[in-house]
Amino acid sequence: MHNHHQFMESEMLQMFTLVSHNCRKQAGGSGYSDW
Repeated sequence: MHNHHQFMESEMLQMFTLVSHNCRKQAGGSGYSDW
């Protein structure tokens, strides 16, 4: 069941990236400039 663990990590990484983009957008930046 290692695949399930990898899937969870991928989901969390996606969420973290999405939140980071949203935070940067709210801060007045484009949100994608430095990715």
